[in-house]
Amino acid sequence: MQAPEQRKQSSYAEVKSPHVENLENGALRAARGSVSVYSWENFGMAAHSAGVGIVNSTISGVVYAVLNNYLHMSATLVATAVALIQFPRSLRVFTGMLTDTIPLFGYRRRPYIVIGWGMTFVSCFLMAVLPLGDPYYGDASIADLDTSELTAEQLATIDSDAPNRGIKMIILMMFANFGTVLAYSGFNGTMIEISQQEPANIRGTAMGDCDVVFYWFSILSAFFTGLGLNSEDYGGTFSWSIGFNAIMGVCAGMSLVVLPFCWFCIQEEKVTSGPSKSVFTFIYELCQRKTIYQYIAFRFFYNVLAMISVTSASAIQSTWAGVEPINNGLATMLAAFLTMLGTYLIKKYGLAWNWRYIIIFAQILVV
Repeated sequence: MQAPEQRKQSSYAEVKSPHVENLENGALRAARGSVSVYSWENFGMAAHSAGVGIVNSTISGVVYAVLNNYLHMSATLVATAVALIQFPRSLRVFTGMLTDTIPLFGYRRRPYIVIGWGMTFVSCFLMAVLPLGDPYYGDASIADLDTSELTAEQLATIDSDAPNRGIKMIILMMFANFGTVLAYSGFNGTMIEISQQEPANIRGTAMGDCDVVFYWFSILSAFFTGLGLNSEDYGGTFSWSIGFNAIMGVCAGMSLVVLPFCWFCIQEEKVTSGPSKSVFTFIYELCQRKTIYQYIAFRFFYNVLAMISVTSASAIQSTWAGVEPINNGLATMLAAFLTMLGTYLIKKYGLAWNWRYIIIFAQILVV
């Protein structure tokens, strides 16, 4: 039987006010721990961003050097390859619904992140071990000559089957990209939860930090890809190259390294109950809000207009402009660096700025 003093303390402990200091600073939910992505308990989010920066940027970077130059696929096929590789991104609304509504082993985020990175690892590993074969031009010096000008000996050095070998690589690249999309869906859910735990005056810092990490590793990827695939076979001028298989081996290695961090270094509570309403009902109700349908319209028209390109763009680069992979890599590095710099400045100084003005100002700079 408890003494009166013990009963008094026990009763007080049951009815006392909760710790509300985390909510009084503007946080939308109480923090479970650190809200920094560089802390050990959230480090998996930074690792995920680094992995996506390497894999996505590398896959986008090898299209020109490998498919257009090395395998000499037609401009139509190269443009189709770009569209197919980017296609999984259009499925993010469905993968997001999947992670929100169907938990695995009681968790909604980490299992999908791990499954996604597992798919990416398998796809990149297959591209690393499957032989790419000989280049289309066995003699790189005849690449600029018309077929009618070639001798019989020179024609014999052309591997006419090379473009066909690019089809399986396109499929594997698409699956690798889908893996990162699935992982990103789980990551985005976790990012929203972390952002809601941040105080109002720094809300957005975690997202900004992850974006900075992403673009930093995108810069490394563009440098590595441009430098490593700049031999004559890949449309460059170097006498050596790392090779496509080695580049994909790096992506496979990065995917494997990221996996344990994404499981052990991401905060997530086990789900004990399902959603109270159908996900389609929720989406329908959500789209009735003015802010949401305005944002959807902006994203739709922005992507439609921003993604307009010329089918023969890759052929123009290689045949008319003579762009080497290293030049392409340097341009990508510069674009990623400027984006990273802008993201850092907004994260550091502009979290309270008007987002409409930021978007308008950025678009004017682009034009």
